[in-house]
Amino acid sequence: MMDERMTQVRNKILSEMAMIMYVFVAAAFAVKVLLLGKGIRDCVVEYVVLILAPLYQYVRARQLKFSLYQPENSGRKQRVRRNLVSVTVGALVFILFFWRSTRQENLDANEMVPGVLIFAAVFLLTKVAIVRIEKKRADRLEREYEDEGEE
Repeated sequence: MMDERMTQVRNKILSEMAMIMYVFVAAAFAVKVLLLGKGIRDCVVEYVVLILAPLYQYVRARQLKFSLYQPENSGRKQRVRRNLVSVTVGALVFILFFWRSTRQENLDANEMVPGVLIFAAVFLLTKVAIVRIEKKRADRLEREYEDEGEE
């Protein structure tokens, strides 16, 4: 019979395994696109996993009335550092992609920049919107659970 501690440890292990697999898929996608010069059509599985995994996580959390927004688990300094690392890695990936694309396919970087800027703007706006929605939702769920505990 599994008690609560065993269930939590099992869930933690499964969560870590899923994160390792996600990072591995992201690395495989980056290697295929940046180093091997493959196109998106050659990386369909990786692309689908990279898109659907966070989407599944978001939808499932909403179904279970759970908010993924938990700023108390990491300090502001840690969040800023994590965001800075993410932006740096993203910038390096785009620079490598531009360099490889312009070198191999004789593409003009001026043609590619607007698309990348639009993508970055939409991505950042989406991230900000989701964080705000999740923050409001977390506050609402916390009030709801507090009200249930008082009864």
